[in-house]
Amino acid sequence: MHRFLLWTFLFLFSAETLQAQTTRDIGKIVLGVKILPSASAETHALGEYLSDKIGQIATRAGYSSYGDCYFFIAPDIIVEHVEMAEGGMKNIYIVSGVLSLSIQERDNGTIFSSIVLPFKGSASKKETAVRNAITGIDYQAVSKLLDAAKAKILSYYEAQADAIFTRADSYVQNKKYDDAIACLMTIPEELSDLYKEALTIANRIYEIRDTEIREQELEARHNRNAEILSHARSLLAMHNPTEALKILWNYQSGDDAQDTLYYSMTSEAETQISEGEKRAMEKERQAYEDRKRQEDREWAVREKSTAHRMAVEKQRMEQEHAESIQELQLEQQRIDAIKSIACEYLRTHNQSNHNTY
Repeated sequence: MHRFLLWTFLFLFSAETLQAQTTRDIGKIVLGVKILPSASAETHALGEYLSDKIGQIATRAGYSSYGDCYFFIAPDIIVEHVEMAEGGMKNIYIVSGVLSLSIQERDNGTIFSSIVLPFKGSASKKETAVRNAITGIDYQAVSKLLDAAKAKILSYYEAQADAIFTRADSYVQNKKYDDAIACLMTIPEELSDLYKEALTIANRIYEIRDTEIREQELEARHNRNAEILSHARSLLAMHNPTEALKILWNYQSGDDAQDTLYYSMTSEAETQISEGEKRAMEKERQAYEDRKRQEDREWAVREKSTAHRMAVEKQRMEQEHAESIQELQLEQQRIDAIKSIACEYLRTHNQSNHNTY
């Protein structure tokens, strides 16, 4: 049981090593970069570079580029003038034009903010000259676009809050708890009241989820024990007490009825073997338990490593969210786990949601 839950946290808290996705991204506005079909040939040629550069600027401005992108930045390079100058052995291309950037809503194309930035660059190749020119566009220039869009995007989330809560509830009704938590965590932290409400609901969902995980693990253990006891009973019926005892080695403490049957069958099997057989089986069982202890030691190493990552993540989250955590009076580890579930869900359900270019 504890191993199952710990593996869950292992995946959640190790997300920082997976595609740069961390719990720090949860609670931020997700903003992708998309090259539209109507964009210029130069834009398509530099699509990957533009996506990386603009995405880094958006991250610096407090956005996340990871997850379900309801909003995206659409760049378009417009080359207005090209001239060629002699430069010794090679001619030099000098290009000038503008980089058009607009922040749009995914579903209907509504533009929340736009800006046109002039550029000029040179190189021995036209394509390189354009790239050099774009390289010169810095954070300060693009940040104006991002700041102008943020208030409008936050208003959009406020208007969509009821729909988000309804969708999350629908997920819960269908026992899709990770989907529900990820859905709620799309609400930006800047909308503090709505975000706290979402976090409170996510906490309740987490408790339901955790309870079901525990129940499933207990049920799985009960079923495994039932198979072991049934197999051992068959071996005893075939007068094979030695193999019956070996099978019973795998039994784990269960409910009272199973435990009573286990002790009864163990006692019955032991009365059917000689002292010499008992001594031989004791050696074999010792070797078996030694192997299990070795597995436990290896697990402990993994557990210690995971605990360290969890402690580091917990400390960071405490620093960043101490005020809201105090108001909600939720355990920090629970909040970390809730955010991390959303983080892991996005990591595994982002097949079509990465930046596109």
